[in-house]
Amino acid sequence: MTGLTTPFMQIPLSFVHEPDWPGHLEPPSIDYQRQPCSLRQQRFDGREELIPQVDLGRYRTRAVLDWVRLRFSTFKPRQALNIRNSVNATLRQHGLRENAFVTGLDEQKGYIGREFLLKLQDPTPRALALTLAAVRDKYRDWEEVQPVFFIDAVEVSVDFYVKEAEAGDRPRRDLLRWQMVELLRRHLRVLPEYTEQHMARPRVFFRRGSPTKHIVADRPTNWRRGITQPFAKLGLAREASTVFHETAHHQPVVDGTYYVGPKNGPVLVRIMNKETDERDPSAGLFRDLPDEEKRARIEVTIFNRHERLGQGVPMERFDRVDDLYKFKFQTLRPKVFEFFLPTIRSKGSDIDLGLRGHVDEEQVFRRGGVYGLHLLHLAERDLLRARRAHGLPGERPRSLARNGYLYSHKDLNQKVDGALRRLSTKWGEKQELWEVLDAGLYSRR
Repeated sequence: MTGLTTPFMQIPLSFVHEPDWPGHLEPPSIDYQRQPCSLRQQRFDGREELIPQVDLGRYRTRAVLDWVRLRFSTFKPRQALNIRNSVNATLRQHGLRENAFVTGLDEQKGYIGREFLLKLQDPTPRALALTLAAVRDKYRDWEEVQPVFFIDAVEVSVDFYVKEAEAGDRPRRDLLRWQMVELLRRHLRVLPEYTEQHMARPRVFFRRGSPTKHIVADRPTNWRRGITQPFAKLGLAREASTVFHETAHHQPVVDGTYYVGPKNGPVLVRIMNKETDERDPSAGLFRDLPDEEKRARIEVTIFNRHERLGQGVPMERFDRVDDLYKFKFQTLRPKVFEFFLPTIRSKGSDIDLGLRGHVDEEQVFRRGGVYGLHLLHLAERDLLRARRAHGLPGERPRSLARNGYLYSHKDLNQKVDGALRRLSTKWGEKQELWEVLDAGLYSRR
């Protein structure tokens, strides 16, 4: 049931391709309990909070370093394929997976030259050290200067698996996973510095050849006169009214990939329903995952050498490869793994914006989650300020704090934080491996 008169709100899940779902079951959805806001700050007076009815105890989390891409050069021209074969041979000799891929700086195949990118999929502390040693040892006798490695990019992921005890039959397992995908997308709000860049706004991509759909579009499908005319009378551009149009807001599909940030960095966040695994990125090869390995995933790619990283985009750089062994991955959480709960006005607390037929808070949250809702709140504040400047009646606009009428989803943030801390421990405790010491990544002091 939906609406202001019921304490529960149900949001059907959206798919491009309808899933194989038993007809006798209710369609897949995510439920919310609507209740008076529990926070006592003045800005939450007269507001209600929407609490997702998703039991986080049904999931286990695991953070991984999904891949690391290194940049290095050789004194003499070399073949990328030969370097790749040498590294994978070393990994194979030590009983590790052959997950190294080597290209030129433009990721071109068949490359021969001096500047290389080496991407190691699913790296472990030991595999990374062996990789560097393999390149060093191969050219020890032929290079006048030994290769120096720099981190070009890394990808960190947090996976949510349905616990076996909770999985039950396949429809139940699928539903729990889809609900977590929806929860992550609907409640994620990264630092504004990431979404305000060019081509950085939250969007959904389904597959090659299909259009990208922004969660909040640049313009609505249709302009409504009851919304645009009041803006024109205030001397405001029509585009400033976009967020008040219902057709400007789009709910992401579960079977698409949710993106935040520019494709080429400095930071890119993705959320997905992960049912396949990429085995060879250069060839675009995938394998289907067994049911127990399917998961909801949020991943962040940090383009370490991007000029804007740290310059208007708050994110630490990895100065050296050995920084990975000492990095506190949990420091990423407030920047790119931050989740919020929404609040909306209580029944009878609507404000007069001087508009007709505009979207309300519940409609926006149903489609665009906390990201779209926060944009609506900012637009309402700006419109109230403009009306007041023109002497029109209406509510006095409130100053919005950085998070506006949102507040931290502590339970979800703590679950992510725990996974990232475990990843820090995993890498930090491996600094004394002989392979790490042999590769010159870390020395006893």
